[in-house]
Amino acid sequence: EKLQGAGKVLLEGAVVSGFSDVVLSGTIEKELAQYLTGVQFGSASTITAQLKHFDLDWNSIFEVTFTIGNQKTLVQGSTTRSVSGSLNLQLAATGIDTRLIDEMFNSGGVLSDSFGSPATLELLATDILNNPTLIAGGSTENATFEASIGITEGNVFSIKETTSRADVLLTTSLTKHVLKDLGPILSDIRSVDRPISITITNASASLEGDLSKLNADIRIDIGAVKLDSGSITMQLLPSFKSSHVLTVPAFFEPIEIEIRNGVVKYKEFRLTIDNKYAIPHSGTINLITRKLDLKSAVPLTGLGHSIKEIRNLETDIDVPLRTTGTIEDYVTTVDPSFDLNKVLESVAIELIGDAIEDTVSGMIDPA
Repeated sequence: EKLQGAGKVLLEGAVVSGFSDVVLSGTIEKELAQYLTGVQFGSASTITAQLKHFDLDWNSIFEVTFTIGNQKTLVQGSTTRSVSGSLNLQLAATGIDTRLIDEMFNSGGVLSDSFGSPATLELLATDILNNPTLIAGGSTENATFEASIGITEGNVFSIKETTSRADVLLTTSLTKHVLKDLGPILSDIRSVDRPISITITNASASLEGDLSKLNADIRIDIGAVKLDSGSITMQLLPSFKSSHVLTVPAFFEPIEIEIRNGVVKYKEFRLTIDNKYAIPHSGTINLITRKLDLKSAVPLTGLGHSIKEIRNLETDIDVPLRTTGTIEDYVTTVDPSFDLNKVLESVAIELIGDAIEDTVSGMIDPA
């Protein structure tokens, strides 16, 4: 009642050696689909498979169409048994539901929020039954990506000396979900001049979503952006004068991130606001506990004080700031170690010293 099939059986004498021109079609009830994938389905799905060739060594040429609701996925490919005995796979797919993949691997919506859905994919995989190695490339409406990864003992890892790369268009879901987890400053972005470029090396992660096993070296190249004028960054600069009302132009230096055992560590980068203020950022975010400890600094003039002009300082005084709390609930304060009085005292001493030096040098006869 649920599955129909027809095709040819290939014989070598009285022994079955394979099949050809096989067509299978049927309905997968939601209970069976949930059992197979671990994901709860709202309705039954249909599947149509064509096996142009299949032998007992698992060499095959196939085409599969999977439909659930309005989502239709088409997969075409082949499997080949190598001389060494490993089974290799080549396929091309369209209409891949990245939300379903997120659910299957408990990834918290990372794929669908980062890249969107559906996706197209081209894949070359070797030794798929024992130690799979995958080289993949694809695209969605919001992104293009390529990756070289391996899978073993429930973990996925990037192949050494390769780089996984994605160029991603900014979306609301990308900002609120993925970028926010990498720091409040990134969630303030409202638009970009070009797709955000993300490269990943030395990566490894648990297929079960265990963040304590997450490791990666990441470079995020954002470039010119527009920030929300009511964002945390703008709140740090109350004296900021700009004709921009809803958004403020800014520029991100490339951001280099090191993730070890689920802890994100930023190398210092600068965010330049409207060509006026260059604000350094660094710090750590624990993705397991969701706690963060970020450091930045803003010029004193940006806080509404004109000590620089009053004291005729050549450079402004940077006020160090710390952002602490959690990714969802954080607060930014002046670093407790900062003592403006001591800074000003040292500045005054330096100015007096310079004045004395100038006076003394003027009294010395060069001859």
